[in-house]
Amino acid sequence: MNRITIMMSPSFDRYSGNSALFFFYDSSSSSICSLARYPTFAAVKDRNVKVGLSRPSRTQLEKLVINKCKSRSLELDEALGFFNSMISQRPLPSISAFNYLLGALAKMKHYSVVVSMCKQMMGCEEMHPDICTMTTWMNCFCNLKQADLCFSVFALILKLGLQPSPHTMSVLLLGLINEVAFASRDTLAMQLKYWKR
Repeated sequence: MNRITIMMSPSFDRYSGNSALFFFYDSSSSSICSLARYPTFAAVKDRNVKVGLSRPSRTQLEKLVINKCKSRSLELDEALGFFNSMISQRPLPSISAFNYLLGALAKMKHYSVVVSMCKQMMGCEEMHPDICTMTTWMNCFCNLKQADLCFSVFALILKLGLQPSPHTMSVLLLGLINEVAFASRDTLAMQLKYWKR
């Protein structure tokens, strides 16, 4: 066999212990890419397990990522595996699959991971981010209390010719408010220390 693929359905039931990393191996390029981490007991009981002879198509991976993100059972190690698989595929999966993944990680409060992924995406020539991608990136900078970098992403939005949405503007405003509140809180703390003397 030239190529071996193992794909797991996103509808697995969770069982404790015995989790395994499922991957696909392409012998022609000698590459191994992980898809996700699922319990092995669930794999035995799931009827949707597919074993094929070819690499999963772009649409199969997109559907797997989107369904896993919608199920709200995505874990960080799974998300990293999905991202690495998606970013290494050519042609790249649609930007909406990346947006689902970034949004799910942002909801899980893994802001620094999202920022790192966005930086990696921007370094990819084939990547064409949309306003949703950029707004998620801005939101993560705001939650990390880095409003200056949030404004840098906003400048990049304008440079790319994207039309900011009302949500983009509210994220920008929230970042500015948080920055001012953080600065005034420090000023207040310094004033309280001064008055206690």
